[in-house]
Amino acid sequence: MKHHIFNSFWGIYFTLCLMAFIWPIAGIANKIEPTIGGLPFFFAWYILWVLLIFGGSVVMYLWDQRRERGGISR
Repeated sequence: MKHHIFNSFWGIYFTLCLMAFIWPIAGIANKIEPTIGGLPFFFAWYILWVLLIFGGSVVMYLWDQRRERGGISR
């Protein structure tokens, strides 16, 4: 995978994750009910996206390290 495709993919991924935290998309989650795991939906929404960003960061780091070592062709 080319370096610019790698950067574009992760840029789009993290932009979408960021959009989940701000007005246009976060308005969907602006509810108290239902509760998920005892948390209002609003808090569960943000915890979900924080976990997705963390997971994406770990995958991106490992993928980039493997690519730099020559495990994946550029």
